[in-house]
Amino acid sequence: MLLSVTIFASRYWTAKTVWREVHHGITNHATLLDEIERWRVEKQEKVCFVTFNYDTMLEEAMARFLRLGVRDMDSYYTWENYSLFKLHGSLNWGRIVEGVKRMAGAPSQFYPHLMKSATPDKLALGGYLVCDPDMRPTPDIGGMLYPALSIPVEKKDEFSCPYEHIDVLRTILPRITKMITIGWRASEEEFLKMLLASRMVKVAGIRQPMELLVVTGTKEGAEQTVMNLAAYGVNQDLFSDPDRARVTTGFSGLITDGLETLGTFLRKGLY
Repeated sequence: MLLSVTIFASRYWTAKTVWREVHHGITNHATLLDEIERWRVEKQEKVCFVTFNYDTMLEEAMARFLRLGVRDMDSYYTWENYSLFKLHGSLNWGRIVEGVKRMAGAPSQFYPHLMKSATPDKLALGGYLVCDPDMRPTPDIGGMLYPALSIPVEKKDEFSCPYEHIDVLRTILPRITKMITIGWRASEEEFLKMLLASRMVKVAGIRQPMELLVVTGTKEGAEQTVMNLAAYGVNQDLFSDPDRARVTTGFSGLITDGLETLGTFLRKGLY
């Protein structure tokens, strides 16, 4: 199953701490994971999450309720029954700036200078590492990290994650039988190309095309998602009937309806 969640990440490191004190770990992500895990155990399935957000709410919920912690960049695709791909990067990721040593002092003192003096295309960027809010890598290599984020603009979309993540995702996509999109408008061209290519790979025992559940905050949003899929020419090859299953009350609506729609989709599908 594929999940794309849209959550704004502005001033995230501060907002996350404040928000955690309010929700105490009880979030829509936790409720969603609980329902998916029950279905996964019943059907002996595997789950693949894909997100274009930079925040860490999903992996924190996975660590808390599924005991799936992130130790390093390989963790995201080496769990036994789950995988998580953050194609536009993450607020807790950084890329090694080759040949630049970490300066003493707070990040607020030297990162503005680095960001103003050099753009990513002028820096020699190395591999990806998990880091803390002060951009200190794990393990601490003593060097500097450049934020691992990609900001999509019109008619341009690029991934900001290790090549290994993309390669593994390509092997998983042909095996997907059910896809849930949450807050996704289907505007990421490179990912849509990957989806379409995945249907060209025949896997024994995998039903094609896959079933789709679209979750958006409005009817117009759902229409836009389906229209964008059609514009790329992927809905006919990818999905059994993209018009049949929609939730237009958002992520919260999916949760507060008693998970009836989600449970039905997971266990019975559209057939």
